[in-house]
Amino acid sequence: METNNSYNFDFKKIITIALQNKKGYVITFFSSVVLGLIVGFSIPKTYTTKVMLAPESSSESALGGSLSSLTSLVGINMNGMSVDAIFPEIYPDVVRSTTFLVGLSEIHVQSADKKISTTLYDYIANEQKYPWWLYPIELFDGDDEEAAKKKLNAYRLDEEQAEVIKAINEFITCSVNKTTGVITITATAQDPLISAVLADSVRVRLQDFITDYRTSKARNDLNNIQKLYREAKANYDKARQKYAAYSDANQDLVLESFKATVNDLENEMQLKYNIYTQLTAQLQMARAKLIEKTPVYAVLQPAVVPYRHSAPKKSLVLLAFVFVGCMGYTVYLMFKKV
Repeated sequence: METNNSYNFDFKKIITIALQNKKGYVITFFSSVVLGLIVGFSIPKTYTTKVMLAPESSSESALGGSLSSLTSLVGINMNGMSVDAIFPEIYPDVVRSTTFLVGLSEIHVQSADKKISTTLYDYIANEQKYPWWLYPIELFDGDDEEAAKKKLNAYRLDEEQAEVIKAINEFITCSVNKTTGVITITATAQDPLISAVLADSVRVRLQDFITDYRTSKARNDLNNIQKLYREAKANYDKARQKYAAYSDANQDLVLESFKATVNDLENEMQLKYNIYTQLTAQLQMARAKLIEKTPVYAVLQPAVVPYRHSAPKKSLVLLAFVFVGCMGYTVYLMFKKV
């Protein structure tokens, strides 16, 4: 009972102190509002663009597709059971990789007002806006224009380049819905047009990476068969011309040696023709295999230039300053009365 009375007494004491200092609370409230507005309007606006795409869900065999359909009925996802080494779940890791980010830093971006037209790397390094309280720190950091002119090497970045690549990584996110397989890409920038361009560039480069990986073996097979096809065609053409030339030059002869030579040339031509026709069929199959292996993507949400900034939330900043200000003033009064 004593504990409850003490708690009630303290709470009533706080209410009493607050009522006795109404003027102080009014001053604190309006001071917090002014400070919150200054901070809220000092933070640069950022814009966020979201892109959603669904890759084609294909299986290596009819049995795999049937099993996937059956297991989905009991809540088991077999999309990850694939011969591919790159699963959809690691697409975010691909986007965060240094090689991917370095390649992305080379894209050309332009601001909505067309005052900025440069590479993404230079935009991040030299065109970013900061709150007024961070400008002294930025002055000590120096100018990154020289670093922007350096050739980027994904395997060896200097300190300035690593910081810019880290900043790019913080501006983009990629997530995969494990149930539906939908890939969501978001990009944030201080300019709405650059935000949309960045999101769409991440989408295109991720699609190219996945397509290149999944079709690499089919493309290698196609290149090898094309090489064999060209050699077989050249050999067949050479054998055909040799047979025709020999037959035309000796068409009036009836010697057995002539007949034997003609038969040998004809057999050789037929053999090379058979190889040529077989490789022609294999070439068509390899082309069809490449088309089959090429993934298809359905863009559910394309990159659209945002018309409203996503941050800062000025109302939340204002409420936070008012809350902290009033609480701080209350604590000050409590210690003052002790």
